[in-house]
Amino acid sequence: MTASSLRRESFAARSLPADARRLSAVGRAALALALACGLAGCSSIDDSSTDGAVAQESAAVETDTTAAAMDFSYSDRDLDASYDESSATMIVLSDEGVSIDGEGATAQDGSVLIESAGTYMVSGSLSDGSIQVAAGEQDKVQIVFDGVDIHCEDGPAVSISAADKCFITLADGSSNSLSDGSSYALAEGEDEPNAVVYSKADLTFNGTGSLAIAGSYRHAVCSKDDLAITGGTYDLSATEDALHGKDCVKIADGSFSIEAGEDGIASTNDEDADRGFVSIDGGSFALIAADDGIQAARYARLAGGSFDVQVEDDAVHSDIDALVSGGSFSVVAGDDAFHAEGSMTVQGGTIGISSCYEGIEGEQVYLRGGDVHIVADDDAVNAASSDASDSAAVDVDGTREEGPDSGSAPVAFSDAGSQPAAGRDGASERVGEVPNGSDSTLEAAPEPSGRPGVDERGGAPQTGMAEGGAGMGDSSCVIEISDGYHVLESGGDTLDSNGSIVISGGVTFAQSAAGTSDYAIDYDIEATIDGGTLIALGGTEMAQNLTSGSQAFAMGSIDGAAGATVSVVDGSGSVLASFTAPSAFETAVVSVAGMQDGEVYGLVLGDPVSGANDDGYASQGVLDTDGAVEITASCEAQGGFGGLGADGRPAGAGEPGAMRDPSAVRIE
Repeated sequence: MTASSLRRESFAARSLPADARRLSAVGRAALALALACGLAGCSSIDDSSTDGAVAQESAAVETDTTAAAMDFSYSDRDLDASYDESSATMIVLSDEGVSIDGEGATAQDGSVLIESAGTYMVSGSLSDGSIQVAAGEQDKVQIVFDGVDIHCEDGPAVSISAADKCFITLADGSSNSLSDGSSYALAEGEDEPNAVVYSKADLTFNGTGSLAIAGSYRHAVCSKDDLAITGGTYDLSATEDALHGKDCVKIADGSFSIEAGEDGIASTNDEDADRGFVSIDGGSFALIAADDGIQAARYARLAGGSFDVQVEDDAVHSDIDALVSGGSFSVVAGDDAFHAEGSMTVQGGTIGISSCYEGIEGEQVYLRGGDVHIVADDDAVNAASSDASDSAAVDVDGTREEGPDSGSAPVAFSDAGSQPAAGRDGASERVGEVPNGSDSTLEAAPEPSGRPGVDERGGAPQTGMAEGGAGMGDSSCVIEISDGYHVLESGGDTLDSNGSIVISGGVTFAQSAAGTSDYAIDYDIEATIDGGTLIALGGTEMAQNLTSGSQAFAMGSIDGAAGATVSVVDGSGSVLASFTAPSAFETAVVSVAGMQDGEVYGLVLGDPVSGANDDGYASQGVLDTDGAVEITASCEAQGGFGGLGADGRPAGAGEPGAMRDPSAVRIE
């Protein structure tokens, strides 16, 4: 029977349950999941003037063992910005002379020195002066800003050399400003202090007033210990980092406008297992940075807040692990939007990445919730080992190239085929591509040995298309999708793992551009599915199918233009899932809950389904199946296409929109 002669009746008949047979799934290595631990815990800070430290509760569940010993809580005094004005020492700043009423502070050479615990209310201005805190190791000092304007030309406007903890409280309704000069008068051989507000003790900002800090020398705020912020409005600029807390940065609330010459928010302690983290529970952030937006030496935890981030490097970067469990994000990044050298987990929040080189990258990427939209120049989601990432993007002169401008220039493919070779992410660049502008081509990787139960190319087409290179992957790399809603668009591979891809839930739409050497699904070991919804669209040259799973899947040839909606339908025309493609495509890999092994389904190309959301997603409705492309679902890979024909289209493919026999789109 020819493709053009098939009718809806035959399609419906083919969709009746097949013989009760199930193909055995290919065995796969178990993936180790990190131990979960709750957020609540004992505070490491004992603020004796309160009833004790309390934890800031959150619904987020930590999934990284890196975070197990870290304290993300806030003390009572962090959260309580109240003060007793009647017992406070009153300080009025003036170039003509500083006035002090109370104990614990003295005026010296146009500056104020605080030497004991207590509350100090400060107002007035200094054109070249400072506030210095040199209290006892057990002293807690609260400085209340109530209309303060301090500039210090050759050092910090506020310098805390000794105290147990210092609180800077912004009085209700107050406007305050601090600034420094472009060079500091430092002791020979010293590089600190280095910020407009510099502290060697734990430092907390709270209150409801506003504070503008202009850092012309290096940082706007730097704490050598903990830096916490629980309220206030901040306008921060710095030639280097805006908020720099060596041990940690914790933000519960506040409004932040940040412009940084290096990182926006950074924690740098890479020696202590329980330090070196950035933890954000709330607040609003308008963040512009010439380097990373948020940089953590060990752990980045984003559990709330709203973020508008524009950066030249990564929006969020952790040297070990990172978690997004809440908040909303609008991101434009010159390199990666979210990057962790170890595990990168998304289990909540709303993420909109409108421009980046790669969207979400880590050695292990766990997508366990949230609403995620990504537009990436290269990979939308990438699992690559840090060693591969660090060693791959190196130009011929030995220098590391970063960002979208460091991509590879394609040349003609060699006769050796199109196997993966080491590239920017360790495996994504192909034979014949020039890494980072080099004039030399890459050599072909050896042919894979094949695996029982799957064709030699791990379920990918045997001729004219990409495949994962079974046995060449990194078993430590995985993309795991278990929940959430993900719309992923890429100029390179959309879901790209140097190891495996594991899908067990959620809704995932993946689109790569047609006519390129990349595809929506790219893996080096296997790609399995046991639940959820997947529609992956792309070209034919490097297309990969899934390999196995308890939920049936299928691959089909279907040509569509940008803006066309692809619907997966059953024999009665009922819509199982649909997606509107942001760019042209030639193939589809689909899997939807309810698809059965051996049954025939249809791919319908047309307008959005009635009731679909802005992405064209619908899971109900009935469509006319005339012209549908038939696909046969399976729980094991049936290949993709039998190679490219003389016209450059998949062998056996009919005209766009024509129904075809399922044997035309799979390797028997």
